[in-house]
Amino acid sequence: MESLPETYIIRSRSLTAFTFGSNKSQFLVLSSGLLRSLDRDELKAAIGHELGHIKCGHIKYHTLAEILVRGVEYSLGVLGGALNMLSPAIRLMLLSWHRESEISADRAGLIAVGDSEKVVSLLRKLHRGFGGVGNSVEELFSTHPAYENRVKHIREYYESEEYRGVRRKVERRLKLSKALSPICRFCRSSKPLTSLFCPSCGRSQL
Repeated sequence: MESLPETYIIRSRSLTAFTFGSNKSQFLVLSSGLLRSLDRDELKAAIGHELGHIKCGHIKYHTLAEILVRGVEYSLGVLGGALNMLSPAIRLMLLSWHRESEISADRAGLIAVGDSEKVVSLLRKLHRGFGGVGNSVEELFSTHPAYENRVKHIREYYESEEYRGVRRKVERRLKLSKALSPICRFCRSSKPLTSLFCPSCGRSQL
């Protein structure tokens, strides 16, 4: 991501977070209810999830998918007859892709927070708040996977080598960003921004 999205907070009791925009500009919206209901790590996972949508290019494709569905439904409605049977099939296909994009964004949330149980806790709160998808039949007609499936996927990903490799890279970057700070993380004295050693206490910042 070249830059972080503009972020807004809306006054609402609902547990809501979503992103929208284009390739050039993106926006992140969080509800006040969400901010009140989540702890720090759960919020980090929620924001990581939304940033994952941006990083993966989901925003553009979510919009295109909706336009395509509406356009196909209109066209088939005009053509009429047996072709109308294709519209539900196309919608189900696009909904399936949308659910897969949510699984990818859940993984981004996990990478951000580094704790699978915090992601599970977030999903549980969202499920209770929305009364979300309850079973596999409902899931077929939803943009989001069933709660149990999301939990299953996030726990499986947490145990994977792929996740561990990505998380190690994230932790190295976090460690380096802390090292390149104007304040020593041990004695809290000022130090040159690019120095990996504190001139006051002599300790390595890595």
